[in-house]
Amino acid sequence: MDRLDQLRWRDVDHRRNAWVDLWNHRGRNDNWVVFTNRNAVQVDLSAWGWIHIIVGAIVLLAGFGVFTGNILARIIGVVVALVSLIANFLWLPVYPVWSVIIITIDVLVIWALTAHGREMRYD
Repeated sequence: MDRLDQLRWRDVDHRRNAWVDLWNHRGRNDNWVVFTNRNAVQVDLSAWGWIHIIVGAIVLLAGFGVFTGNILARIIGVVVALVSLIANFLWLPVYPVWSVIIITIDVLVIWALTAHGREMRYD
């Protein structure tokens, strides 16, 4: 085996060891580093999970409130749809079709809550 073959095998061995290290540490750490074009962003997966659970519970309660004609629930619904619209507008270059679909749904939700929200109140 010549020197070039030894270097190739050593390179393959290093790549294999990197994959083994990633595989062995997958369940021990919930912090992930996401590499973008310009910088690295550290993402804590358990924090994102709790954020989604809390925001989902707020949206669920606001949804029940909309059925009773509650003005605060309508405001929360409009704010959440507006935040979703802005977030999907920012993701437009990455996921164009999905973002356009969600932006359309958000616009319809905002329109429905502002134009027809008071029809749900009991008189």
